[in-house]
Amino acid sequence: MERLQKVIAKKNGFSLVELLVVVAIVGVLASVGIFTYSGYVKSARATVLKSYHSDMINILKREITNCEIGEKYYLVDRTCPLNQHQIVKGLLYNFNKETPFWNHGAASSGLLKSSKNFSFGHIALEPISENGSPGVVLRSCWEVDCQAEDTKETKLTF
Repeated sequence: MERLQKVIAKKNGFSLVELLVVVAIVGVLASVGIFTYSGYVKSARATVLKSYHSDMINILKREITNCEIGEKYYLVDRTCPLNQHQIVKGLLYNFNKETPFWNHGAASSGLLKSSKNFSFGHIALEPISENGSPGVVLRSCWEVDCQAEDTKETKLTF
């Protein structure tokens, strides 16, 4: 009986091999989890930027409709017809949120930019005139290299 108690007493801890196996398993799980998490975060940021793009379109459509029916609008304190440069200024002043990609590769913190080009993490606003009608082009890009499948462009005329 005494001999059995000594054998049991020696088996109270884990062996070095057992500990190494556990550390290896935890390491593999952590690396998979971090990779998956970063993919979710990147996807969420892209979704937020697409949502902001849609919000800007809805705001512009509301302002155009308000002008057409003679209602007060708040983007610009002007009378109708709307001027595309006033609209871009109004959007830049009233709705310039922080981009979801700030500190993740975007050039600056402001969501909206007055530009003709796609800019990663931003919505570019370009005043245009098409067939004598004023308008605005909105361009969004949610990938660093701004390929066609990673961008969205919307043109509104009024």
